[in-house]
Amino acid sequence: MKIRSKNIMKNLFAKLLLFLVIAIAANAYAAEDYHVSDYFGSFTGQIYINEWRIDEALELAEKLISEEPDSRNNRFLMCLALFYSGRYEEALKYIDENNPDGRNIYGIIKETYKQTKGFVRKESEHFVISYLPGRDEVLVEGALNALEGAYKNIGAELGYFPKTKVMVEIYPSVKSFTAVSTLTKEDIETSGTIALCKFNRLMITSPRVLLRGYRWQRTLAHEYTHYLVYHVSRGKAPIWFHEGAAKYLEDRYDSDVYGAMTPSSENVLSRRLKSETLVTLEEMHPSMAKLESGEDVQLAFAEVNTMIEYMVKLKGSNVVKDILKLMADGSNDKQSIQKVFGVTLDEFQEQWKSAMLAKGLKEIPGMTVTGMDVKLKASEGLSDEAIESEELKDHHSRELKEFITLGNLLRDRGRYKAANFEYIKAYDEDPFSVVALSKLSFSYMLLSDYGKALEILGESKELYPNYVTTYYRFGMVYMAKEDYEKGLEYFQESLKINPFIADVRENMVFIYKQLGKDELAKKHQKALEILQEG
Repeated sequence: MKIRSKNIMKNLFAKLLLFLVIAIAANAYAAEDYHVSDYFGSFTGQIYINEWRIDEALELAEKLISEEPDSRNNRFLMCLALFYSGRYEEALKYIDENNPDGRNIYGIIKETYKQTKGFVRKESEHFVISYLPGRDEVLVEGALNALEGAYKNIGAELGYFPKTKVMVEIYPSVKSFTAVSTLTKEDIETSGTIALCKFNRLMITSPRVLLRGYRWQRTLAHEYTHYLVYHVSRGKAPIWFHEGAAKYLEDRYDSDVYGAMTPSSENVLSRRLKSETLVTLEEMHPSMAKLESGEDVQLAFAEVNTMIEYMVKLKGSNVVKDILKLMADGSNDKQSIQKVFGVTLDEFQEQWKSAMLAKGLKEIPGMTVTGMDVKLKASEGLSDEAIESEELKDHHSRELKEFITLGNLLRDRGRYKAANFEYIKAYDEDPFSVVALSKLSFSYMLLSDYGKALEILGESKELYPNYVTTYYRFGMVYMAKEDYEKGLEYFQESLKINPFIADVRENMVFIYKQLGKDELAKKHQKALEILQEG
């Protein structure tokens, strides 16, 4: 009897130890916000949840519930399995308010149901997208196209193609997004985090919550890469590798580009490499969104992006997939790097630093690095001047603001040459100000000096490739020159950043009619009507 008791205790202890190891190994990016207990009754089910093997978790939960319907552990597992399956209302039925294990996740489940109960769904071959009816409907076709591109191209990169349709949710406001995401408004403002891959689904905010939108299709591809990384690594990839892989592969949804960086990101990486003030891999844990400043977030993404790029250069395109599989089999990041590259992680980082310093990264003296900060204010109903006023609040001199203000007054009075003179002074004051670049290009357009307008717009595009107004003005210039194909190219690019600009849709309807493409004209006319009704 004593021997049997000892064996039972040894087995229980072994189960508990194994479970704690699994719980610790699950990286912080993927770690969910509920307390992990000694889950003997549904131990295997908890592993399924941690690894996002949700179909298996549901099957086991149903079996356990049929055997012990009142078991707190079994009900908790069923609640989680239903939640991770997107069946929020059903999950509510299994919430036990007295269960301390569910103290955080229950609140998230309730909020998710509350925020999404008015959503409608549309599906493609591999995705189910949910959104609030109205203006966000204009996102759906482009979102599904981008995701299907990511499914094909990024799936091929990582060797994983989900068998069940992936859930995607578009949240109409920052408030609704923060309610379901576990992030705070301050996290979002500092880090620019407006999307997440969490709880076995992708969640993004509508581009209309920001002043000029953001590259929402690329962001969907970025989050889908996280989804793939999670599954391939069985939830064991650390945050730095997660973000590095996602950043390196995010453009693959519709292009052959890998690891693209903006001049601002390259600038800050170069400067901080030289000053030896990088963000450490440990500091990136548990989330990039928790770093202290926007510049640190921008720097951290640049670091891990180029680290993945360096890995591929050394070992070829399969290296990311190979490392993820090592992690899935139980190796941590240090062990995986040692096995693949034959050096410690610290030694690998030193080699990467030397390679980056030798690469000759572009550094732009005088360019203000604004980090990943976002303006959490919708542009709807605001004039262009009001939007630019928001953008001018930070990182600009008083003189520049005065030049732009006077230029605006002169322009509004029809004194275009005088206004242009003031905008030139603003540009001379700060040639890296995106607002000064925008104002100056527009003033040249008003003067019909399209050559100078294109020159300034080219500078703006080079420095700030995600600034939607630049692409809109490019399109307007080419429309004025009656180069409709070129104008269309830039209007289409602007939709990848902000698809809610009615003027862009109107211009595209006009161009498609001019080109005799009536079906495409009708498509954008319909989108325009949705925007006007919303």
